[in-house]
Amino acid sequence: MGWGRARFVERFAVPRFAQFSTKDVREGFFALFDHIGHALAQYRAFLQRLRRPIRLRARGGFEVALAWNEGELTAATITSARGGECVVRYGDEVARFVTKARGRYVMKPGELAFEVE
Repeated sequence: MGWGRARFVERFAVPRFAQFSTKDVREGFFALFDHIGHALAQYRAFLQRLRRPIRLRARGGFEVALAWNEGELTAATITSARGGECVVRYGDEVARFVTKARGRYVMKPGELAFEVE
């Protein structure tokens, strides 16, 4: 048998979703929106975790605690285990200071400078 126009339309031109019932399509949409809602809930939980201080270990025996608000650094605390020079870079700014062993240094509000706590 040849591939006449009627047979081509019958085989290829029928949309793929036509083989599903309306119940299947409706359940698919509900599943899609359920997944979108779940992803948004996870994103919201991720953003809430960012509001809490983040603790990191840095080279040279330093522990850094950072707090962020709307993408801006609001607070930073550096604890030195061994002492020595500490260099902090944030954007284009650089702060250098010498630390003592087991010393704790807090960022001054609004500037990239640290003072002993």
